[in-house]
Amino acid sequence: MPRRDVSRAPKRSLILEVGKMKRRILSCLLLSGLLIVTACASHLYTVRLKDGQEVVAVGKPDFHEDSGAYVFRDLDGKRVILNREEVGLIHEGVPQPLPPPKSKKSD
Repeated sequence: MPRRDVSRAPKRSLILEVGKMKRRILSCLLLSGLLIVTACASHLYTVRLKDGQEVVAVGKPDFHEDSGAYVFRDLDGKRVILNREEVGLIHEGVPQPLPPPKSKKSD
């Protein structure tokens, strides 16, 4: 078996290898972060009913002309059907929590 001359093999600097590995890890982290942000930014809609209740819809609610109802899926994946008369407002985004009421100081 012939012997290989290891002195002629190309030498790579350990510093360059660590630098490449850091770039790969950083690239993977950035890519996974971008995917997470994209997945979390799916379109959510808030459907506010006339009685004050709010339901969060995943995706824009579809309005069916023939039945006069909105159809959508809620956060649990359940199919929701609401009559047009029940719906007060539909807007994109999740409901924002109301600020706490300001307490009146009694002097």
